[in-house]
Amino acid sequence: MSAIREESGFTLIEMLVTILMGMLILSALVTIMITTLDQTTRYFSKIDATQHARVGVEQIENELHSACVTDNVTPVLTGSTGTTLQFVSQYGTSASLTPVEHVISWNSSTGVLTDATYAETGVTINSSGVPVYTFSTTASNTRTVLINVTETGTTPIFEYFKYQVPTNSSNQPYTAPDGNDYEMLIDGTNAIPGTSTVPAAQPLTTPLSSSDASLTSEVMINMTVGPSGGTGENIHLNPGDAADAVSDGVVLRLTPAANEAGNGAVFLPCQ
Repeated sequence: MSAIREESGFTLIEMLVTILMGMLILSALVTIMITTLDQTTRYFSKIDATQHARVGVEQIENELHSACVTDNVTPVLTGSTGTTLQFVSQYGTSASLTPVEHVISWNSSTGVLTDATYAETGVTINSSGVPVYTFSTTASNTRTVLINVTETGTTPIFEYFKYQVPTNSSNQPYTAPDGNDYEMLIDGTNAIPGTSTVPAAQPLTTPLSSSDASLTSEVMINMTVGPSGGTGENIHLNPGDAADAVSDGVVLRLTPAANEAGNGAVFLPCQ
């Protein structure tokens, strides 16, 4: 009974110290949970961005690898830009191949990359014996290739290259042992034959003119792809935290070109 009647208890200071310690422990637990969730979200977002980027770029590459319809037919079309790639490819069996025009476009406002296809409407043979195809002006199909796409820095989504003679700091061409000039795709990734020097990229001016389009032998794809926003992902993370920067080039050749121009020869696509 005397214990029940006892009025002693915790002092105000003891209560404040206890509350403060509890808040510190709770704050630490919340910080750990937030950090864990943030890292998990970042991890899932990065994986998703990488997987989507790989699949989307591979689809474009597969279509470009089918772009050499026949000899002397220019695969990349006049008017292609850094955000819109227009080219002709073909599908079907080896006995019946159907040319199709592709227009792959990037919308800078929405970040969506689409692929519109246009069916062939006719073909004529010009005076040089080269087929000239015409295509419908209405897309037969439009599909989304990738979402949450941005440019990688100031590099355009699509760049175009032709075979050129590289020159040194004195503007003199690099020559082979036999005296012929070297000729190569100066895309910023290839070294000059016989050296370790990689010249800076020299992409063609866009929109492509008809003459440049006829010489385009490589398409370089450059983009940064973010997550698609699935479960456990965060599409609002900074590009360096979750997005995946991809860059790859597709050479439009049936056989690899030689290193030497030789007697002023010009290397063309689809040869």
